[in-house]
This record gives sequence, structure tokens and C-alpha cells, in this order.
Amino acid sequence: MTRVRLAWALAILTGVAAIADTVMTLESSSFFSEQAVAQHGWPFITAAVVLCSTTGAVIVSRYPRHPIGWSGTANGVAIMPDGQTAYVTDRSSKAVRVIPVDEPEDVRGAQDARSSDREE
Repeated sequence: MTRVRLAWALAILTGVAAIADTVMTLESSSFFSEQAVAQHGWPFITAAVVLCSTTGAVIVSRYPRHPIGWSGTANGVAIMPDGQTAYVTDRSSKAVRVIPVDEPEDVRGAQDARSSDREE
């Protein structure tokens, strides 16, 4: 595989990861909601990473050994999985509620009552 094809393959992989990140973000919040922007950085981080990777691939297309082009392309591939990791971590933290050891028993009962009210 030539260097140019590798750079474009990595840029496309970043784009696919960005689409997956968008789908996962939409499962947990609405488009442009405060939660999506504040907690996850979507759409700003996602767009920046895709543009960085695509710009890197364009540079590598013209200058196959250019370190800035490879850096941009590699950054996209390295950063996009962070979005999926944040999604999985967020979903798992919502599924499991950790009760601190030093929390009094009466507080635990009150929290359990509040959480059951929200679920209904």
C-alpha cells in the first residue's frame, strides 16, 4: 500500500469513527444540546478531528513524507476512539450506582427512593 493510500484510508477510518461517535451521541442526547457540547464536545471536537485528519491526508497526497501531514492524519485516528470510550464510560456509569462506604444508611434509602421515582 502506498503512503498516499494509507493516509486516505486513515482519514476515511476517522470519518467512519466520527459517524459512529455521532450516532452514539444522539442516543444519549439531542443535537446541539448543552449536554452533548459540554460533556462530549460534539460537534466541535468531532469536526475538528475529521478536518485535521483530512487535511493531513491532503498534505500527504502532495508530499508523501511530510511529518505535519502524517501527524494530522495520525491525530484523527488516535483521538476519535476517545469519543466511543467516553460514551461507553458514560453509559456504564449510569448503569451502575456506586454507594460510598462512609455514607449513612438513611441517606442511601433516600437516594434509592429518588432514583426509583425517576425511573418510573
